[in-house]
This record gives sequence, structure tokens and C-alpha cells, in this order.
Amino acid sequence: MSKPILFLLAAFATVFLSSVVNTSLRAATSVHPNIIVIMADDLGYGDVSCNGATALQTPNIDKLAAGGLRFTDGYCSASTCTPTRYSFLTGDYAFRTKGTGIAPPNAPAIIKPGTETVASLLAKAGYATGVVGKWHLGLGGNGGPDWNGELKPGPLEIGFDSCFLLPTTNDRVPQVYVQDHRVPNLDPADPLWVGNKKPSKDYPTGVSERDSLRMDWSQGHIEPGVSDAMVCTIDLAASLAAIAGQEVPGNACQDSVDVSGALLGRDGSQGRESLVQQDNGNRGNFGYRKGKWKLQRHDSGREYNVVVEEPLKARKVPEFMLFDLDEDPAEQHNVIDSHPEIAVQMKTELAEIVERDPS
Repeated sequence: MSKPILFLLAAFATVFLSSVVNTSLRAATSVHPNIIVIMADDLGYGDVSCNGATALQTPNIDKLAAGGLRFTDGYCSASTCTPTRYSFLTGDYAFRTKGTGIAPPNAPAIIKPGTETVASLLAKAGYATGVVGKWHLGLGGNGGPDWNGELKPGPLEIGFDSCFLLPTTNDRVPQVYVQDHRVPNLDPADPLWVGNKKPSKDYPTGVSERDSLRMDWSQGHIEPGVSDAMVCTIDLAASLAAIAGQEVPGNACQDSVDVSGALLGRDGSQGRESLVQQDNGNRGNFGYRKGKWKLQRHDSGREYNVVVEEPLKARKVPEFMLFDLDEDPAEQHNVIDSHPEIAVQMKTELAEIVERDPS
């Protein structure tokens, strides 16, 4: 009997869709569902046509949404790639761990061997596990990756059976792939060097080799619909473990909430009650969502503009701002002076979460 599959496809916000591949999730069955998680960088809520985008159409994503659940309150745990990926795999907020900001090209493995992850939990439940695509969580020991030798530790040391990676972002060297512990087709006479050297103009990429990047999707068995339950990528650790019937150890995935009922569209299921979001992780900027309220905390006293057509620049902001998302989903009108009691309560709760020692 073949193993069920956990497959991560990580490309370069996340649109939160819930779909299960080629299985039934009726309570009477003991068959574990195959699980595919697709994570895309630089993709916002308004960038897909199923969420109302008109400047472009995304028919394949729309098809997935129509065949599963589309979450209108689905979040990433951070605004950048490395801390989002860290939280998704470990179930812990990245701000609790140093060195989880945007990883440089030569970063060592950020998730250390022995750390419980989505992959290790599902492997214990009998899953075959793999990851393909952008990694950006570092490779190798404390000295960083040896691009011309064995790239270890990495995904295989935290629960994955196999990997085929773009190790960092698509604008950084080395522009190579990593299969398991090595760069494939490496020429010892032409060793890799990380510096200002650019890849050759004919180097294969996900754009030039797009015809080879094909997948056949199987229809899931979730009742299609739209959900306003609040869910987050950090919750996949506890939720997928629950779906697989795997118990999470008490010292692991401590910020991950089991929202599997909401992900599967079960009647009466709830999402999480509150959520902390962070920026890149080293400036002390947080967002705290609870109900219709969103508290922004800026320890740095500044924030960056979010208009992609404008040059990136910082502007001064108050340390705390409060927004009513029912009335102001774009977070344009600070109402902290009108609701001081709400602000005080949320400030206290956020501080307790951020300062809590998870050990």
C-alpha cells in the first residue's frame, strides 16, 4: 500500500484556499488525504480574479477556489518570505527565534535538526514528504552552505524525504537547484562562487523551462464555498497533523492552532480567535487582529509604503494605531482615540503573546 503524500510547492501574502487531493474525508474512513501546499511570494489578496481582481485573470487559481473553500480572512504570519516559511513549517511565530528575518544567500539552516515540523509530524503518520521550489530557510551548518559539496543540514534533516530546491530568492546567486543534499550536475572544474557574479543568460529558470513544470490536479471532496473563518499559514502544522491523526508534542508548534474543521468546511467549525503578524522580524513591528479590530504596533516608529508602483521608503507613524476592519479594511483611518478601552486591551494581549516564553 502506497504512502499518502505531503507535497510542498513553494514559489516566488498567500491566497488561502483549502482543497484535498484525491481522497474522501468522511469521518468513517481511516484513509489519510494527500496534501499539497502551494506558497507564492508577492501575491496579494487582490491579485487573483476569484477575489475580484480585474487587471488580470487567474483562471487556474479560480478553478481551485471554485472546487474548494476560499477564505476571506486567510493570512500569512509575516510580510516576507523567510519568517512566513519558518512559521508555516514549525508552527511557531518567527519573531520568537533570532535570525529568522530575510535570509542572505549564504545563510546556514535556520530550522535546526530535531525541530518538529509539518513534515516530521506527517512523516510519523506514514506520509511520504517532499518540497519543490523556493526554500529560503538556509542550508548547511553554522558556517553556511558548501555549494560545491554536501548541503546538510537542510529539508531532509527536518522531516522531508526529498527536495528539489531553488535555495534562495530568484534575484540572488547562486542561481542553482539543489536536489536533496547536492547541486545536481555540478562541474568540479567550474566551482560555484557566491559574490557579484551573475548567472549566464541561458541559465534555465522557471520561466525558460515552464513547459516542464506541469501538474495534474485531482478533484477534492470539500464542499465548495467561501469562508470568513480566520486562518493562517502558521496553523497548517497543527491542522494537518490533526487531519493525519498525528499528535503534536507539547513543546512543538506552540503558536499553531488546529483549524482543520474550518479548512475542511465542517459545519459549526471556527477559525482562530486572534492572530499576530510581523514584518521582516527585526524592527519590532507587529499587527494584532482580533474580531473586527486590528492593532498596529510600531516599535521602530516607522513603516514602509505599500504602493508597489512607488519607490520603497519609510515614513514616521505612531507607535500604536487601531483600525475597525468592518468599516476600514484598507486600514486608512486610525480610530485609537475613539476606542481607548479596546486599544488598551489589545496592547496588553499583544505584549503577552510577543513576550511569552514558549519553552
